[in-house]
Amino acid sequence: MDIKKLIIEEIELSNSSYERLIEVTERLSLKKKDFLLQQGKVCTFIGFVEKGTLRSYIEKDGEEYTSDFYTDGSFTTSYRSFLTKEPSIGSIQALESSLILSLSKSNYELLLQESNEWYKLGILQIHSLSESAVKSHHY
Repeated sequence: MDIKKLIIEEIELSNSSYERLIEVTERLSLKKKDFLLQQGKVCTFIGFVEKGTLRSYIEKDGEEYTSDFYTDGSFTTSYRSFLTKEPSIGSIQALESSLILSLSKSNYELLLQESNEWYKLGILQIHSLSESAVKSHHY
């Protein structure tokens, strides 16, 4: 699902809300093996994968443990780090060339000040990340 369809159909915001979101986001182009977020850094964004595949993983004792994959139409972030401003316990890395729409924490807070409707985006992201966690742990 593309971001416009997500905003207008899933979250039920207006076309002008979609245009406002695009105004305050940044498009990032990642090459294979580029990091969107490195372990130990504070996550300051909510990402939306427009194209490509990324993975999140934790490195411990020299071993990498993959915790999730993000493909076209999915959100990617270290949500706990994003909320608490504490360093991320994992990394997010591109597995192939990828395009990410990145919404900074400060711009998300700006959108929330403009309209409470933007809380719907946060709620959708929480649902998306929760579903992903359930699938990856086979609960």
